[in-house]
Amino acid sequence: MTKTDADGVSADVGAATLTPSGADGLISVFAADIGGTLRPAVDARELHQFLGSKQDFSSWIKRRFREYGFVEGDDYASITKFSDGCKRDKNNRVIDDKGLVVPIEYHLKLDVAKELAMVEKNAKAAARRYFIGCESRLLAQLLAQAGQIRPAAPPLDAGEGFGILDDL
Repeated sequence: MTKTDADGVSADVGAATLTPSGADGLISVFAADIGGTLRPAVDARELHQFLGSKQDFSSWIKRRFREYGFVEGDDYASITKFSDGCKRDKNNRVIDDKGLVVPIEYHLKLDVAKELAMVEKNAKAAARRYFIGCESRLLAQLLAQAGQIRPAAPPLDAGEGFGILDDL
């Protein structure tokens, strides 16, 4: 998995390439392996920070997964950076060589990020429109790279979740 950055580094997705979206000021969209398939995704911690939730990240994300029935491997991937000197404690948490718990990172499909943005119930919930726009731009890019006619991308506030990238 390669995460795109603001310097213009892009991620390979088969024959298609995702261009960075973090440069437009919101949340970076990158290619992540979710359930064995590369999909456009966002970092859950970055989304949590952007949405301005007052809850600590670990409690927030676990509660959201439970409440909305998100399934690991279908809706998100969890990543623990297990390096030399790490071990598991009696609660199966990964502990580094300094005795600190290694945080779990979560990569969320765009549909999941849209839903979490909608249910946050604050002014930043408008991030849903941003993710819809990301989907539209990515689809247009993929079609153009495949030599198909490039459709006009809808404006960022158009429609509810299209689900257009579910089959990628």
